[in-house]
Formats: sequence, C-alpha cells, structure tokens
Amino acid sequence: MRIVNSLIAFLLPLLVAATLLAEPTPDDKMEILSLLEALSAKSIKPADALDPSLGEQQRKQALTYFSTFEYELNLQPVGEVVLDGPDSAKVPVNVRFITKNREIEAKSSASFVRRSGRWYLANYDFLSFPPVLIVVTIVSSVVGIAYAPVVVLLWRKLVRSGKLGIASGAKIFIPIYWPGLFRASQ
Repeated sequence: MRIVNSLIAFLLPLLVAATLLAEPTPDDKMEILSLLEALSAKSIKPADALDPSLGEQQRKQALTYFSTFEYELNLQPVGEVVLDGPDSAKVPVNVRFITKNREIEAKSSASFVRRSGRWYLANYDFLSFPPVLIVVTIVSSVVGIAYAPVVVLLWRKLVRSGKLGIASGAKIFIPIYWPGLFRASQ
C-alpha cells in the first residue's frame, strides 16, 4: 500500500504538469488567431505568415495558391487552438478561398509552428481540395457514366423481347432489379 501511495504521489504532479503544458497560453491563442485574422484581412503577406524554416521548394509549392494577386481568403476559426506539441498547434477553420480559376469553401484544419518565439503557418494545405472529395467526385462520375448505358441496354433488351411493362419500366432505374430483368429479357 505504501508503494502505491508513493507512486501516486510521484506520478500525479507529472500528470498535472503534462496537462498544463499541453494547454496553449492566452498569448499563444491570441497570436495564432491574430495571424488567421491578418491573413483574411490581407494585412500580412502569405509568404510572411509561412514557416520560415521550410525549404525553398516547399515554400514555393505552398505559395502557388497565391500566384495570382487577386484573391479572397476568409479563415474563420470554428474550434479551440489545440497544441500538438510545445511548438506546434492546430485550429479547425472554415475556409473560403476564391481566385479567378478556383473557389474553395470547406472545413479544414490550419497547422501552426512556433519558430524563435513566433507562430507561423506550417503550410497552406487547408487551401487544397480534400482528397476524400476528389475520390467521391471521381467515383460518382464513373458510376453515373456507367449507369446510363446499362439502363439503355436493359431498356432495349426488354423492348425487343416484348417484356417492357410499367413495372419492369420502373425497375430499369433500380440496379438491384437488373439481374432479374436481364434474365427476363432472354
């Protein structure tokens, strides 16, 4: 029992200290939120808000979003600043980014890093289309393109076999009925 009490007495302060260190200070929150606000108001250049320790290629790639001088960027925090470590943080944001050729409106997460006591954006990945959205768009397009020819083919087979009626005509549009309709058209 004595060992357990000693262990608790030793670990409890460590746990409390770790929890306190994981919370951003009010100054950290204010600086990060001010950076988002300054980017939205265009009072800071995107290059000045980006992590200065990024390599030249990474910086160039991150700043390609701002290759046009005419853009509208609105970053609205929708959650709390969360520290990932002593020098990194994330903030969930609503992003609205408009240029001549592109428009993005999405929920995302902005990543920040602290360099020499100042907070910077780690990247501008929150301005890209989410990969899930790209996959869903491609898959739904392929399914849509494949759906139409199957409906037409099934309709033609049923017309030729003389089995096209009101019920089968309605079932043509529901894929679960296709195997039975194909069998009936033989």
